[in-house]
Amino acid sequence: MLLILLAIAIFALPLLLLARIPAFRRGVANFTKGSQGDGPSVAERKGASVKVVTVAKDSSGIVVGQSVVSCPSDPGYGSTAKWVAECALCLVEAPNVTGGVFTPATCKAMGYNLIDRLKKANMRFEY
Repeated sequence: MLLILLAIAIFALPLLLLARIPAFRRGVANFTKGSQGDGPSVAERKGASVKVVTVAKDSSGIVVGQSVVSCPSDPGYGSTAKWVAECALCLVEAPNVTGGVFTPATCKAMGYNLIDRLKKANMRFEY
């Protein structure tokens, strides 16, 4: 615990103090942001796809399960938009959804309805 407090004092406190200086904030912002047009071209986005493989292992390292989610469209633009839109439509169409903010994993209204919607939107799920 003492090491954590020491690390905070050495690294975080000076950064918090520097963050109060407008010139420092502008310098960090200029250093970290890209220029317009730095992203992928339209042709690169059209040729992109995403495939996520999740592997579950037990405590001894033996593979006990695997799933694959893939989409033939660009992960930065196309796939993300599909996920967001289909999640919203699942919530709108779900009966008796009450509460605040949900993630797809915790919202009972999503479940297999979301997977079915995403399959229709050209995403693939393998278990």
